[in-house]
Amino acid sequence: MTKKIYFMKKQFYSHLITLEVIRVEMNELHLSEKEKEELLKLAESHVHHVMLDEALSRIKGDDKKIFLQHVHLAEHDKALALLRKHSQNIEMHLLHAAHVLLEELRDDIRELKKNKE
Repeated sequence: MTKKIYFMKKQFYSHLITLEVIRVEMNELHLSEKEKEELLKLAESHVHHVMLDEALSRIKGDDKKIFLQHVHLAEHDKALALLRKHSQNIEMHLLHAAHVLLEELRDDIRELKKNKE
């Protein structure tokens, strides 16, 4: 049986964030490949919502609609350019938000591992 590898969909923040840390932690949980894939999809969705929230909190007025349109149409460079127009350090803010979330997810997985022992 071939092992299926799950990759995050490309987004305006893809160059900054990876779920590899979560994938490594989950590999120690003795889950089926299907369960791991489902959990990674949930993690990706959670990351996406946190990144959208962080981005939208930095954009003013009608540019929020334009940004969301770029995201919806997968115009990643345009979405990032618009963010940079509103926040010079947007990558730093996105990285921080992602780091906080990924640490929370890692802590949750570690707690699961502890409870299974």
